[in-house]
Amino acid sequence: DGSFQPNKTSTRAEAVVMIQRMLEEMEEGIDALDSATTIRVQYRESIPYTHEISDTILQERETDQIQLQVIDNIVYASLNDLYDVQIEMMQENGNTQWEIIGFEWWPIEQKFYVEPMDGFYWEFQYQARDTTYYWGKWSVHPSYFCEPVRFLYGELMVPICDFSHPKEEPQEGWQAAWDGETQTLTVPMFYYNGWGMIS
Repeated sequence: DGSFQPNKTSTRAEAVVMIQRMLEEMEEGIDALDSATTIRVQYRESIPYTHEISDTILQERETDQIQLQVIDNIVYASLNDLYDVQIEMMQENGNTQWEIIGFEWWPIEQKFYVEPMDGFYWEFQYQARDTTYYWGKWSVHPSYFCEPVRFLYGELMVPICDFSHPKEEPQEGWQAAWDGETQTLTVPMFYYNGWGMIS
């Protein structure tokens, strides 16, 4: 009935209503993109040991491997899928300088954690319901999303495009570009060569 009763034991009917409302909230926008929409991924690398990304696109291809949802004109993508596609593209381009130690979701800390290796160890931390994510083993370097991250069936979903303010070209940090005429969403994949960092 909309009241808050923290010490009351819920009935089965109340529990079902709460679960159903949670599912409806979580599943919002999973079929919002038109079937004609094309998801294109680009892969670039930086000049070794710099933060300057090369203008050369090493690989560009279409993919259906990235789970997306659209809520209030914001496009969210599965962080796990983004990493998986980027690792594939790195391998396809002969980049063998580092390997992923692993992905971990820490439910108590509410953080998604990945640690790549390239002679250095770097941490990438994404926290649920937050617009800030961090990378760096020895110091904290914040970067920002346009909206807080979400969850979809346990997958951390990060905002990659704002249809209200679409970008003409893909940018750093998985900031995708949207071409309304061709219905194409272009997602950038960057590897900072020599630093072991991906975005």
